[in-house]
Amino acid sequence: MAAAVLAAVEHDSCVVDEASVRHAAVSDPVYQLLMARVLAGDWADIIPEPLRQQVAANLHAGHQGLDSMQRRVRQTVYWPRLEGDLQYRRSLCEECDVHAPSQAAEELIITPPPHRLAGAGPLPPSSHIKTQLCRYFARWGAPEQISTDGGTNLASEEMGEFFKLWDVSVRLSSAQYPQSNCRAEAAVKVGKRIIMANTGSGGNLDTDKSSLAMLQYLNTPLCGMNKSPAQMVAGRQLRDGVPTARWHLTVDKHRGATLRHRERQMADNGAALTENGPSRTLPVINPGSHV
Repeated sequence: MAAAVLAAVEHDSCVVDEASVRHAAVSDPVYQLLMARVLAGDWADIIPEPLRQQVAANLHAGHQGLDSMQRRVRQTVYWPRLEGDLQYRRSLCEECDVHAPSQAAEELIITPPPHRLAGAGPLPPSSHIKTQLCRYFARWGAPEQISTDGGTNLASEEMGEFFKLWDVSVRLSSAQYPQSNCRAEAAVKVGKRIIMANTGSGGNLDTDKSSLAMLQYLNTPLCGMNKSPAQMVAGRQLRDGVPTARWHLTVDKHRGATLRHRERQMADNGAALTENGPSRTLPVINPGSHV
């Protein structure tokens, strides 16, 4: 089992929260010195030494590379020699060494960036894929296009009819050069990292480790965007095993204004229905009346 996962679950709790940081900071002079020099009110959480290895392990729970972990910490935490500790954590991970991706054999085809969502699960037949996609569509909306590698369970007649029903076009990568399907391949790599290192007995994905790994992926800012998948979809970061400033867990002000406007509109509509609805005064029914 990967060293990152072991370090992340050896403690009583998977989550390092603000109370844990305050408790450990009492006996850490380096932390006290750094806090005395921090003047900005929104400075990232400075992690005391007793908790640094656990936080580093949590940052690597999704088996992401050093660049991804650094993008995550820029929004969340800091301590002296942070980059070196993250690099050391990555060097201890045997799972990453075994499954590290190789260089692409051809130039990747550049396509407009889609909204990226990842999930993990076994590869089912077409009928099961339809069920799973219906759940995704109901939650996130039907996409305009889906990229696939041309697998038989995605290129079947049944799936063709399903995509036609939902007005979703299918983009197929070259059969000889699957790496040209860059975004789908990247999603496959994310799924493999989570599945291979965090499954339970019998391939069960309903584990604390896989949940922690998925949260770490969802909270990691995408390259070149400085926004994580969680921020793009939910308007905020999700609470996971890495300490973060509380304002990161609140909905973005612009998104929040939209949500508040929607709530007010729904409340006004409900009040209007109550006041002007189809209700009417009914005549009194006397005993013995036929109804």
